[in-house]
Amino acid sequence: MSNPFGSTGALVGLLKETVMYELRCKDVGFDCPGVVSGATKEDVLKHAAAHAVEVHNTQVTPALAEKVSALIQRREDASPGTNG
Repeated sequence: MSNPFGSTGALVGLLKETVMYELRCKDVGFDCPGVVSGATKEDVLKHAAAHAVEVHNTQVTPALAEKVSALIQRREDASPGTNG
């Protein structure tokens, strides 16, 4: 049976080029080593909001979400499933 994805090397190359986004908690101003990553900025923002509530007892207002969204960084060298 042939591989429907082509050569394994090509598939590995695609995985290495996957774009991921991340946010470091310290960049927001917290003394925290936490790093949140996701496939989209929206994913990162959703997980960061949950982290802010659970760990920092901070409610995320629209103004804070806008500030945090601007701090999310693009990581092109990431592989899926890695969290920094």
